[in-house]
Amino acid sequence: VLPALLPLLLLLLFAGSVVRVDGLSTPFATTRARLLIQDTRNSGWTRSGGTVQTGPRMQFAEIKFYDNSDTEIQIASCTNVKPGTIIGVTAAENIAKSCDNNIQTKFVMEFRDDGDNPPGRWAEIEYVFSSAAIVSKYLLYSANDFDLRDPSQWMVLVKVSTDAQVTGDWVAIHRNTDVANFPTQRTTATAKFAVSYEQEVYRLHIVSSRSATNMQIGEIDWFLSGTAGGAKTIPTTLYSGNDLQGPDNYYREGAQSLSAGSAQYKWYANSLAVDVVMTWPRKSLLTNYQIFTANDAAERDPRTWYIYRLKDDQTWELLDTKTNAMGSTSRLSGWNKFALDRTPECSCLWSKGFN
Repeated sequence: VLPALLPLLLLLLFAGSVVRVDGLSTPFATTRARLLIQDTRNSGWTRSGGTVQTGPRMQFAEIKFYDNSDTEIQIASCTNVKPGTIIGVTAAENIAKSCDNNIQTKFVMEFRDDGDNPPGRWAEIEYVFSSAAIVSKYLLYSANDFDLRDPSQWMVLVKVSTDAQVTGDWVAIHRNTDVANFPTQRTTATAKFAVSYEQEVYRLHIVSSRSATNMQIGEIDWFLSGTAGGAKTIPTTLYSGNDLQGPDNYYREGAQSLSAGSAQYKWYANSLAVDVVMTWPRKSLLTNYQIFTANDAAERDPRTWYIYRLKDDQTWELLDTKTNAMGSTSRLSGWNKFALDRTPECSCLWSKGFN
């Protein structure tokens, strides 16, 4: 009996190591990182003495990244990610000041379009490293004045592929939503934020739409494993790094609208071959999804798309392909629920209680 059970015993013995192949867990080296600032301590305010600020602004002095030996990663350059979104900037306080290794200088921008709901402009900055490194920690420095301009919500993301043709594979490794983590003291560093690579990462890549040169989706619902598609789940982070639009629409109709809970808000891109990358807690097993149409322009509905899952070796594993998969042209309506083509490797083990 024992020889017959030996393969099963070996499988159980090594289950813990085998399952690590499935999904992301191991930190990886990258040459690029992004900082997406989504809110400030107070986006509209009045100076002491009664002089009204000319528009809501955001500012910080510096960002620094550190590798897994706590050595500072050298930044070669920093640039705006999406054209037209960084406005109200002077030469003395431009993006380059956020990576000039001088906390006495600062980057300042007009942060929002008044009247936009949700807001029209955020700060989205890309940092190119002098050489590839594993980002393990980072910190931000406050500017020299006006603490109400301080960032309060932001994400740090890293690029997976070094292939210039792959533009959309940016993975969030840290998200801050607590303004208390940013110091009110001036020219002062935050604590070093530890990042995490322990997560499930999925990427939706849209190739074509019904009949247009652009694309839009009202909402996407994702479902965990279970009967009838399982329970609906909302991603921890959601980001598109290549959905080019007009500058006023980047964040009003950006990818974050896909988890707004209503198809009235939409993700719109003024181009095709766009990606949105979503993360969930480790060992979240997705099996189904449902696409909802936007409020107008049926010709922009997605037609061909692919869904990938990031493996621990930094390769994207194809889970689903849809070609000519258009549903109803009705607006603000859900298409049929789609099933992912396969169950991720080794999920049979940890779904049964093995770690």
